[in-house]
Amino acid sequence: MAEIRKDPQAFYELTVQPIPKRESKSTSVPTLSLEDYEGYVTVFATVPTSYSGMAYFYLSMLEHIASVYPFTVQILLQPLDERDGDDETCTATPGRWDPATDEEYRKKSTNGGGRRVILLEPTAHSIPILEYVVQAEITAGSPSSTLRSDRVTVFIISYDGRFIERLISPTITELERRIAVHLLQLEQNSDF
Repeated sequence: MAEIRKDPQAFYELTVQPIPKRESKSTSVPTLSLEDYEGYVTVFATVPTSYSGMAYFYLSMLEHIASVYPFTVQILLQPLDERDGDDETCTATPGRWDPATDEEYRKKSTNGGGRRVILLEPTAHSIPILEYVVQAEITAGSPSSTLRSDRVTVFIISYDGRFIERLISPTITELERRIAVHLLQLEQNSDF
């Protein structure tokens, strides 16, 4: 964590649209303000939907992370699929793995107390959080500014929004180790 962001509050001004719960009868999609995530280490992952096995694997891995750190880490997952121009970048659009319509995923999400990872609505429109982290100056990890449609990209945003770290297809050990660094910083700077 070498550099401090100039405007860390910009991240917390963003909003996202989670996938509505199955039992929800409302047709409107709720909006989630990232202002509620201030003070938490935020993990934002983009998962390619064209590889359903990879999508399930990383969803399970992120749910495990959420269960290990239930009070200090917030996790958002954005399904990605469509290639945008060249084969190296992608945008968010409904893909082959769609958790909103996947019955196997729905069965798992209604049994066992629900999901801890917030799945974001796949949409063809711009996604502010995705645009923010891709354009932001990365302070650690991979500096590449493109998202690959065949790789999982995980962004770890520090509790105060000052540091953004990017990991490409991380293992669970690597992800836990990097989150631990951010949590140590949170602990050192807390007023408890």
